[in-house]
Parts: sequence; structure tokens; C-alpha cells
Amino acid sequence: MIKPKWQFNDEELALLQAKHVKNRLYFALQFKYYEQHMAFFQHIENVSTKIVYKVAKKLDLSPKITPLPKKTQATYFQEIREYFQSSAVSQKDAKLIKNWLFDTVFPQELLNLEQLKERVSHFLIKQKIERPSNDAFEKIIKSAKHQYEEQLFESIFIGLNVDTKSSLDELLLIEKDNKSRLAAFKRWPGGLSLET
Repeated sequence: MIKPKWQFNDEELALLQAKHVKNRLYFALQFKYYEQHMAFFQHIENVSTKIVYKVAKKLDLSPKITPLPKKTQATYFQEIREYFQSSAVSQKDAKLIKNWLFDTVFPQELLNLEQLKERVSHFLIKQKIERPSNDAFEKIIKSAKHQYEEQLFESIFIGLNVDTKSSLDELLLIEKDNKSRLAAFKRWPGGLSLET
């Protein structure tokens, strides 16, 4: 039976009971957020007030969250990673993400950045790899997309024969009216389209 997102089983409750009562709600929220997103929230505002109150009530705790010292926070994060047998993202994982995008996503679909982030997030959850910070996450995806496009364009260029390359170059030649042949095609009625 699948337990609802913010429910705790006996093993998880035992883990929570081992925490100091004033840190228990914070640990519980981070634990469940991590289970769902394979990432830790940076600010409590990332979790709705409704959820905070719901979890606090369920665990019979005060809904007030006390800021934790960095060391305690780091200890909790490591404990949560160990529980889920996951790991923080590494350089090796960044390469894994790029390879997965190259092999699975880019050849099949044309997605915007937000859609790519969502697809990669699901992939990371399955792989039990923690999602990096948003900036690092976007950097990995953009870099992979750029590399894929460069390789694609290079393979297209290599696949063209000399005559085709020459014909394409001629489209860019400037004519007497200071416009290229390609510009002339664009001026045709209906513009530059498959039909015209």
C-alpha cells in the first residue's frame, strides 16, 4: 500500500523521535520534502503553511520552526541521504545526466528549459541522486543542450556533399542590390515556407 506524501511509517517515526523535540518538525519536513523531490528545501517558505500545520498536528508538535545551526542541519541532511541511500550530485553524476539527455531526451523531444528540468528531476529521483542547486542544475542542462546541438550541426555539415554545400553558400552570396539570394526568397509572396 502506498502511503500518502506527508504520512510517516513506524520506522520514520522512530527516526523522528530520536531528534530533539524543538528540531523534530524541521527534520520531518526536510525528510518528506527530500523523499518527494530528492532535494532539500532552502527556505521554509518552499513548504506551504498548510503542510507545516498538518505535519505539526500529526506529530503533536508546535508549528513553530526554530532555525538550526549549520552543523546540525548538515548532520540531518546526511542522515536523510543515508536513509534513502542517495547521494549529493557529483561531477560523475553531471556526466550521467548529460549522457541520459543525449541518449533519451534530445533525439526524441524538443523541450524548453522548464520541461527539461522536470524530466531530469524525475530521472534523478529514480537514480537516487540529489538535485543540485537551481543555478547548477540549469548550467548542466544548458551545457548538455549546447553540446548536443553542436554535435548535431557538425554531423549535418559532415553529411552534406560538396555540391550541396556550394549551393547553400550561393544562397548567402550578395547580389547587385546588396541582398543575398536567401533574402530574395524571403521576399516571395507567402514568405519562406515549405509550401512556397
